Amino acid sequence: MNWSFNIGDPEAIFKEPPEEVAAPVKAAADAFAQASRTAKQAADDLTESVRTAAAAGYGHSWIGEHSGLAASDVERIIAGENLY
Repeated sequence: MNWSFNIGDPEAIFKEPPEEVAAPVKAAADAFAQASRTAKQAADDLTESVRTAAAAGYGHSWIGEHSGLAASDVERIIAGENLY
C-alpha cells in the first residue's frame, strides 16, 4: 500500500483493503462495540445494586466482598460517582 499524508500531495492515494482483510477487522470492531455496551450496562446495574444495598444498611465491607469491588470503588459508588 502506498500511503502519503502530505496535504495537497497529488500522489497521495488511499486504497481499501481486500475483503479478506477488512471483514475480520470489521467483525472484531463490531464485537468489541457490543462487548463495551454490555460491560457499561453491567457496570450501571452493579452501581445500582451497590447503592441499593448501602441504602438498605449493608456495610461497605459486605458490599465489597459480595460485589468483588475494591473498598475505594464501593465508597465512590455510594458517594454518587459512576463505576466506569
